[in-house]
Amino acid sequence: MSVGQMDVAAAQVALRVLLLLSSSPATFVRVLCGRPVWLTDGDTLYLRWQSGLGLLNRCSVVLPNGTETTLSDTATAVTTANLTYVGDGYQSGQCGLRAVSVMPGVGNWTLTASSVDGRYSRDTSRVTCIAQIE
Repeated sequence: MSVGQMDVAAAQVALRVLLLLSSSPATFVRVLCGRPVWLTDGDTLYLRWQSGLGLLNRCSVVLPNGTETTLSDTATAVTTANLTYVGDGYQSGQCGLRAVSVMPGVGNWTLTASSVDGRYSRDTSRVTCIAQIE
């Protein structure tokens, strides 16, 4: 799903990070939205919003292959495709993910959060985001 395809009425904001795999070992890296991130096969990737979005009703990720997965903020949520929600819950306005053992490939990861009250648009300039690799 591209930013242009998102429904503004659903008040979605998206974080896009281009992930590239390299043969050199990765170290702890932080990047702003839209910057390339170099990963090594097997790395753990964290993506999350750095500022509150208000009360959320949804947090999801679109993987480089185009698959979209909703990230449940409940403690009992089942991990899907090595992805888990990161944050203090939808009520805190936090949307993030942890991707374990990333595989080789190049593509965009899009993190999308929808607010309950509709105050947020698709404009990524309203939030600061990071990609963190360990």
